[in-house]
Order: sequence, then C-alpha cells, then structure tokens
Amino acid sequence: ASAVVVTPSPAAATSSLAGLVTGGCGRGTGAGDEREHRRQQQEAFQRELQAQAEEAKQRRLAEERRIAEEERRDEERFRLEAEREAQREAELEEAKREAERKAAAKHEEERLRLCREKAEREAQRE
Repeated sequence: ASAVVVTPSPAAATSSLAGLVTGGCGRGTGAGDEREHRRQQQEAFQRELQAQAEEAKQRRLAEERRIAEEERRDEERFRLEAEREAQREAELEEAKREAERKAAAKHEEERLRLCREKAEREAQRE
C-alpha cells in the first residue's frame, strides 16, 4: 500500500485559507456576504445607539431649558414681589410721615389757641 500525498496548488491553498479566515469552512463567497451583513447590522446598531443618545441628549437639554425658564420666572416673580413690598413699605412710611405732620400741625394749632386764650385772659385782667 502506497501513501499518496496530495499537495494543493498555491491558488487553491490561498482560496481555502481565505475561507477559513473569514469564518467559513469552504464557504467561499458566502463568507464575504455574511461578513458584510454583520458589518451592516453593526452599523445599524451603532446608528440606533447614536439616535437614542441624541434623543436622550435633546430630552435632557429640553428639560434643562424648562428648568431654567421656571427659575427665570420664579426670579422675576420674586423680584416683582420685592418691588411691590418695597412700594407698600414706602407708601406706609409716607402715610406715617403724613400722619406725623398732621399731628404736629394739630398740636401747633392747639398750642397757638391756648396762647391766644391766655393772652385774651391777661388782656381782660388789665
């Protein structure tokens, strides 16, 4: 019995090796198609991830804008309330000063009346 050793041609060996490297055992061109399909799936997956990340980013930015707008409205409301409070205090102060002026004027009128009455009594004595 003689042993026959078959040596493949260099082209056949290269083709067979290419099939093994791409994950196929003698699949030939199908291995390239499968690899291309996996690449496309990976790209689609990456695009979906990017789209989801962008959507999440946009939602976060919208929420940040909403919060900033709420804070701006709150600050404006507080500012207006502080202005109204300051205006009320100024009006109260003015009313207080006016009441003090009236009281002082009334007191002065009363003092002058008493002085006149005293002068009249003294004049009558003489």
